[in-house]
Amino acid sequence: MEALLAPLAAEEPPVRLADPTPETWRERLWRVPAETRLGVREFAEAMGRPKSWVYRRTSERSEKAPLPH
Repeated sequence: MEALLAPLAAEEPPVRLADPTPETWRERLWRVPAETRLGVREFAEAMGRPKSWVYRRTSERSEKAPLPH
């Protein structure tokens, strides 16, 4: 059995094709350098929130803890 499987073990592993599904901002957000800046649209998409949520959370009048900006 080992003699039959030896040629298969010596072969190169199959090449995996890239995943056709593009990454979302939410997925990419965890791998970007700390100095990366996002716009309102990108940040809202990454957080899964509307742009209005971002504007409300960055307002000086926000009742919640403000987002750093």
